[in-house]
Amino acid sequence: MQALSYSVPWYRHPLARIVLTSLWLGLLSMPLMIELEAPHFGLERPLLVAGVVLLLGLVQWFVAQSQRLGPVWTDRLMDAGGAAARNLTRRIDRRLLYILALAAALVIPLGLNRYYVDVLTQVGIYITLALGLNIVVGLAGLLNLGYIAFYAVGAYVYGLLATRIDLSFWQVLPLGGVLAAVFGVLLGFPALRLRGDYLAIVTLGFGEMIRIVLNNWDSVTGGPNGIIGIARPSLFGFTFSQPIHYYYLILAVVLLTIFAVDRLNRSRLGRAWTAMRDDEIAAEAMGIDLVKTKLLAFGLGATWAGFAGVCFASKMTFISPESFTFFESVLVLCMVVLGGMGSIPGVILGAAMLLILPEMMRQFALYRMLIFGAAMVGMMVIRPKGLLTARRRVVPQWQREHGRAPAIVEPQGDPTECEQSGRPSSHAPEADAILLETRGLSIDFGGLRALDMVDVCVKAGEIVSLIGPNGAGKTTFFNSVTGLFAPASGEIRYRGQNLVGLRPHQVCAKGVTRTFQNIRLFHDMTVLENVMVGGHSRTRAGALGAIIRPKGVTREETELMAKAIDLLRFVGLWEKGNLWASQLPYGDQRRLEIARAMASEPTLLLLDEPAAGMNPQETNALMDLIYAIRARGITVLLIEHHMKLVMGISERIVVLDHGVKIAEGVPAEIKADSRVIGAYLGKAADHA
Repeated sequence: MQALSYSVPWYRHPLARIVLTSLWLGLLSMPLMIELEAPHFGLERPLLVAGVVLLLGLVQWFVAQSQRLGPVWTDRLMDAGGAAARNLTRRIDRRLLYILALAAALVIPLGLNRYYVDVLTQVGIYITLALGLNIVVGLAGLLNLGYIAFYAVGAYVYGLLATRIDLSFWQVLPLGGVLAAVFGVLLGFPALRLRGDYLAIVTLGFGEMIRIVLNNWDSVTGGPNGIIGIARPSLFGFTFSQPIHYYYLILAVVLLTIFAVDRLNRSRLGRAWTAMRDDEIAAEAMGIDLVKTKLLAFGLGATWAGFAGVCFASKMTFISPESFTFFESVLVLCMVVLGGMGSIPGVILGAAMLLILPEMMRQFALYRMLIFGAAMVGMMVIRPKGLLTARRRVVPQWQREHGRAPAIVEPQGDPTECEQSGRPSSHAPEADAILLETRGLSIDFGGLRALDMVDVCVKAGEIVSLIGPNGAGKTTFFNSVTGLFAPASGEIRYRGQNLVGLRPHQVCAKGVTRTFQNIRLFHDMTVLENVMVGGHSRTRAGALGAIIRPKGVTREETELMAKAIDLLRFVGLWEKGNLWASQLPYGDQRRLEIARAMASEPTLLLLDEPAAGMNPQETNALMDLIYAIRARGITVLLIEHHMKLVMGISERIVVLDHGVKIAEGVPAEIKADSRVIGAYLGKAADHA
């Protein structure tokens, strides 16, 4: 029997569709672009539109084809080029590159005229702005469309204080940053529970509110006329009156901004921002206070906008609301996105491109924005993650020699060496004391009762399993204990303290931590940094400490890294510490999640189906690992469907069915319980 063949119409071919689409868009643009008095009626303009669209379409088609043919030539070429670039980077000392870049920034303006020096000064101001927004958008993942409002706050603070009470630039510069930070925190409070489009709308409204206030409060801000006669900065009698003077002043501000933002990124706070951006639930479960972390992102990002605003007002000596429009916010956001969110060199490159290239294309006055916009679209098609993609392989500078870092706690042997038949005698001194107890715990979701009067008791040093059919309420029980769900009634007591009403990061700080049924790692971080995030609740360094790095902060970070190394050795992942978490196989990701949870120094570890998806060999290794965890004095409460693991490792088992506890006892009693057999285990349980 002959196979049927279908011929595709010519107009459905990808190349034909690209050509037809470009011609159609060129035709649609004709009413907007033709001029009856121009030569040839200005038809070259719609033809240019069609040509740009055609070029972008061909580029996209070529990228798609190269991805299909990648193993043949493109992937090999990219791998070879990437390997060559990495080898070259390793051989070149980055400090030398920094020195060369600084020397170029100092020397190049000396050979330029006033106009180009002024352009470079404007680039420096926008780099400061973009690096501040990079904290909010690139690191913390909070979309802010009203960022230019903080720029306006800094500018108007200097304009008002310099003209009315004669304060100097150096007096107002820190004050402008502080007041902008205050406004940033005020914006952060109503936006704490918002993400994505909703957060963008709220921040956009805030930016417009500030602009309208500046435009209408004539008695203070001067209204549409703005503020004139703003004093230029001076230092020890020297007045910054020439463009080159302002250039070096702004260069100093830019260097300070780069230094501070880089140190924030490579700190405890930077890890918290990245973790929060990747997965808020997992971040909070690891002890990160989302409210404080978000407010710090808004406040610190606004601080640099305030600094930039003060510099802008001193440079222009005149400000008005027209300088702080929504378009400016979009422009700064484009710098961050085009350069690469989270990447400091990328943001600098993005700011330079978006300000210098339009100036270079002024000879194409009629078409420069069209060409420039098309180039932006094309760049996003080819490099959607930005020119210089940011990936967090950023172990702090003082921790580079991590191979020599001393372990804080020596592993008590390889977990694979633990005996499977005889459980280690590992009970802590408080053995048999009640560690976790729930009384009458009930949780409702609308009209559905997920947990109904559940009483569970876990003693120190035990390994207890929580089993039941799907939908029995096991994960809901974990979520209520760790603060993700608020119970409708009942008590949750840990070491005699009531956990009801505490947020997940507060529960983690008490000593209760967990893993998740569906693995929730921070994929934009390395294996080592994932574990270091787990120790967030046991460290105390703040934003100022991250920038200044006193000895206490350095010691704290070094000890945290040593503990992370110890835990990676403990779970058998030490050699994979520099890989991205997403590069690990499934079983290793499970072990990494356990190591991350142990980094918070828990006394009670909740494991949610850790053996799900594992093969028999990995499951046996997991049993040994759980024994080894208990040997470190950590009590384990386990949710699992793998009956061999549950019956072989548990000292007690609690059974839930439809949110109700139907049985509790040792494994032999559970296997023989008729209610458990009927609800969950089935007849085959006798042979499990």
